[in-house]
Amino acid sequence: SGNLQVTVVATVNTPITTASVSNLAKPTGQTDPTCPSAACVVTPTTSTVTVAKTANPASGTTVVAGQTISYTLTATVTGSATTTATVLTDTLGANLTFGAVTTPGIFIAGGSGQVRTFTLPIGTVAGTYAVTYTATVNAGVSTGSVNNAVTGAPCTTVGGCTTTNPVGSVTVAKTLTTESGTQTGIAEPGETLTYTITISNPSTVAVSGYALTDTLSAGLTYVSSSNGGVNAGQSTSWTGLSI
Repeated sequence: SGNLQVTVVATVNTPITTASVSNLAKPTGQTDPTCPSAACVVTPTTSTVTVAKTANPASGTTVVAGQTISYTLTATVTGSATTTATVLTDTLGANLTFGAVTTPGIFIAGGSGQVRTFTLPIGTVAGTYAVTYTATVNAGVSTGSVNNAVTGAPCTTVGGCTTTNPVGSVTVAKTLTTESGTQTGIAEPGETLTYTITISNPSTVAVSGYALTDTLSAGLTYVSSSNGGVNAGQSTSWTGLSI
């Protein structure tokens, strides 16, 4: 007769994905009782929130003035339901203008100007939650980069909570072809000269509504143009170009 004690040692998993951990002791073969019971110990687990950030176009991709970027914040809750609100603070770089929250999910959006907040409510259960909003690269920006960073929870990946997009500019280049097929030489009276204008966009998204004007000097008479060019005397204009 007497008492016999045995021990079991266990480690709570990291990350934990359940709201509680439990341990049930019963004679082998006995039908499981419903927990909690005298033989079942249930221990609530804490909640953990991590965050990740992505951009579309993706971080590292060149953008141009006037282009819209979509930013997505993804919060992952593990363990039990959250007992406090998690406020993610998202700061736009100086050359970005906030647009709109396009997919709020369960987040509560706030803030103003360059600093925006997205709050994950108290009681959010384990799972993955996302919010998406837009921002536009300011007009006149043609060099450097635009940045965006989120704080308020540990980042899922090292360095993954800041996005950086290099800024490029639409460039225009012109070449001349004479009737003889050369690109240089002396223009002869009556000779037809063909000017080819190349517009280059370094970004991965088309720039819409681009406008261009080409002006001929005295001594030249307009003959024709392509791709919807509208002539008025010595000037030819294109509007609404997509590049």
